[in-house]
Amino acid sequence: QAAHQNFNRPWKNKIVGELCSLHQLIGFLGWKIPHIVHHKNADIAGQDPHAPGELGFFRYARVMKRDIVACLKNVYLDTFEHGQKTGIWTSTLILLVVNRLTKAFFWYVLLGPVWFLFFFVTSYVSQLLFYIHFNWCTHRVGRAGAVEILNIDKGAYFKITNKFFWGIFHHGKHHEFPNRFDPRIENTTKKTASAATFPS
Repeated sequence: QAAHQNFNRPWKNKIVGELCSLHQLIGFLGWKIPHIVHHKNADIAGQDPHAPGELGFFRYARVMKRDIVACLKNVYLDTFEHGQKTGIWTSTLILLVVNRLTKAFFWYVLLGPVWFLFFFVTSYVSQLLFYIHFNWCTHRVGRAGAVEILNIDKGAYFKITNKFFWGIFHHGKHHEFPNRFDPRIENTTKKTASAATFPS
């Protein structure tokens, strides 16, 4: 929600985004930029950071991170004069690793070794698996061969998750109305394919 500026104050989006991304071991922009690119190029091979296509779940889980990095590299080089900024991109990747390790060390110091292992590591792995499953099951190839962005509300798991997380699996509606906090709830928000823009 913070990536789409859906909180009613800009500072709220920044704070919520940074707090959530701290747990994910990335900065807010590290989450926001891939998400914006995903909305702009949903399910276009090589242009969507995490398009599952026809991959099975376990295959997708293995290659998703690699595909995110490759896609963002292409976007970066295309945006900032292809071929002339490779060194900066390489430096950025190194800094991202340092950033993740620093944030992991912060959690280790804050929680101590026992809580770091049993709370942080387990919650981090859980949210990573959720992220993989969420993208995989909401972007599926339909009978006509085209990828469909789905709204899922069948079965106890999806119903409960939608109830407590503002209709998160109504992903098709989220793509259609990204500025709705809960995509199930109609309001006066203008229909748009991607209301988010790259941060300046």
